[in-house]
Amino acid sequence: MTGCQSIEEVSDTVVSAVTNALGHGRCVLALREGDEFYPYGHTLSDEPEIRLSVEEGVVGRTYRTGETQIVDDYATDPDFTRDIDGLRSVVSVPVGEAGVLQVSSNREAAFDRQDAEFVEIVASHAKEALARLQREADLRVERDRLHYFFEGIKSPAVYVESTDGSEPVLTEVNTAYEALFGTDAVGRPVSEAFPTESERELFGLEAPDEVVHRRITRESSEGPKDLVIGMVPVPITGVERSAFGLYAADVVFP
Repeated sequence: MTGCQSIEEVSDTVVSAVTNALGHGRCVLALREGDEFYPYGHTLSDEPEIRLSVEEGVVGRTYRTGETQIVDDYATDPDFTRDIDGLRSVVSVPVGEAGVLQVSSNREAAFDRQDAEFVEIVASHAKEALARLQREADLRVERDRLHYFFEGIKSPAVYVESTDGSEPVLTEVNTAYEALFGTDAVGRPVSEAFPTESERELFGLEAPDEVVHRRITRESSEGPKDLVIGMVPVPITGVERSAFGLYAADVVFP
């Protein structure tokens, strides 16, 4: 599941793994959407669009308790909701905060603890895969917001980041920076991307975790310029270190 790039891929992989291993034809990966569960992945031949609330059924009990449920006779279960053809016993496993993985059989007491442990292993992998996809989605949203903010800055600005703890890289520059200093350094590590020691210190691995200002003199398309650079750390999900650099002239400190 580590290579899955969408919820649908995760769902299909989960359902395939469970049905191939256990040999039972009814499997559902129900993911929470608001206060309801929706069967993202399933082998149901009928009513695939049915939804249940987090307060209903064995699926709701599994989610609320966070514990695996082995149901030997669904018809006598206290959380029985309705007659379902071909459903006598169920093993129901939580998938973290994302939802519930269920396997059912038309035989009574079809599942034992060993079956449940296998489903728990699959559910654990599904939980990690879904969490990874959510982190990646959150990161894309954060980066998109930063991009829109970045383009709106009229003064020269840069963005540096490190995703794995190695030296940060000059990832992006805005139009004002490009006009003044060019774009040749984009994609290079901080130690190569910036000509002054102050800039390399502000954007390197040992940079402070607070806003810092430094005065620098730097060659530009307009000749040497005296500037104040401000380094602003920006916490981003999944990124080890990231920061903006904002360049300005004629700044007076209090």
